Amino acid sequence: MILTFYEFMLRYRGRSSPRAHLAEDMFYAQTYCPKEGDLNLIDTKEKLLDYLFMQGACDNCIEVAKRCWESYRRYLKRAFDLSRPT
Repeated sequence: MILTFYEFMLRYRGRSSPRAHLAEDMFYAQTYCPKEGDLNLIDTKEKLLDYLFMQGACDNCIEVAKRCWESYRRYLKRAFDLSRPT
């Protein structure tokens, strides 16, 4: 099963890092503020950045999110490469 970006980020919860902080914020928003939008629907970097800008995210958060998105892209590439029949 391929993870959504939101599911991918949840793997960082409980750690001590900027990624973990973002993951905690995303979990809180998804759990307690569903009117803000379903984070599982974020499927492009642009949607992610739009969401963060709308939430008033600080510059550091935006930079962390960009790095997380690049990690997610690498994850997707590996996941799709492994799922291709040989």
